[in-house]
Amino acid sequence: MSDQDRFDEIGARVVHLERELAAARDEHKKAALALHGVSIGATVRSIEGRHYGKLFKVVGVDWVYARGKPRLHVHPQKKDGTFALSTISLFDAWQAVKEPTSYEEMKAIVLGQPAQRPRKGRTT
Repeated sequence: MSDQDRFDEIGARVVHLERELAAARDEHKKAALALHGVSIGATVRSIEGRHYGKLFKVVGVDWVYARGKPRLHVHPQKKDGTFALSTISLFDAWQAVKEPTSYEEMKAIVLGQPAQRPRKGRTT
């Protein structure tokens, strides 16, 4: 086996391993998103900082500094319930919001209140 053949063989092996690594990274990212319950288009709530309690729509995910939760690129919700086009980043101070299935759940999410309040009085 000549040096050129050995060089070509190692180069082909490197290309193959880089493809496998890229596929494994993609799987890891998908698993992390599933673990945190978020995806592109999902709604999240800020849990600290100046945006505390506000709702955002996820438009991108950044993995550069991800140690735990990924950094999200989001559109803030406007007062009329639609989402703005400006983009901000939420680092790890966010939580996924369950998608509402009824008007009452949507109202509770927007107002930050529980969907059903316990009734006053006896429970027996």
